[in-house]
Amino acid sequence: MIKNYVALVLCCISTTLVYAQFDKGQKVLGGSIGFSSNNYKDPANNFYNSDNSSFIFSPSVGWFNKTNQLSGIGLNYGYSSYKTINSSGSFTEVTKNHSIGAEFFSQRFISLAQNLFFTINSSFGGNYSFGTKKSTTNNVDYKDETRGYNIGAEIAPGLSYKLTKRLLFDSYLNNFISINYNYLRQKLSSGNTGLVQKNFSVSSSLSNTSIGNVGLGFRWLLSK
Repeated sequence: MIKNYVALVLCCISTTLVYAQFDKGQKVLGGSIGFSSNNYKDPANNFYNSDNSSFIFSPSVGWFNKTNQLSGIGLNYGYSSYKTINSSGSFTEVTKNHSIGAEFFSQRFISLAQNLFFTINSSFGGNYSFGTKKSTTNNVDYKDETRGYNIGAEIAPGLSYKLTKRLLFDSYLNNFISINYNYLRQKLSSGNTGLVQKNFSVSSSLSNTSIGNVGLGFRWLLSK
């Protein structure tokens, strides 16, 4: 009986080793890049013409400080612009916004099968945003400025699959549990303070899971 129990334990250990994991010190590269642009014309509304575009770039790098524990840092930059003008030229408005930020993240890998892992992802970071809105109405110019920041933390479960020796596929549930604080302050063209927003929130997607809450991505595993 004891021999059978020992054999079972050794079998479980050997199975864990077969499903294993990653090399300590191995690095992982990830991130995303995106761009969008569109134009809208409304002849029924004084021939208003609108153009808007956006760009986002968010690289990340991580390293395995344990064979099943990944830690890392991600950076992000976002830009958006919006322009509206009417056919007579009596009204124009141009809004431009920038956002820069960083986050620290940790990811725990738990073997489910060979090359398949259940993951627990946690992150903490923040963003600083700034922008301007310039408008002209009947040859009178206005310029408003905005400044703000966001601080947040998140925990999310997920699945990862090692497609090849170098390619890792990830899926995770966005906003599973998240805490955020947002601050936004507006300075009007007159020099006075305009809108001031402060918002603290704790949210969870447990009661509202949908495909929109699921994140998908790929990362590149570097040789040690």
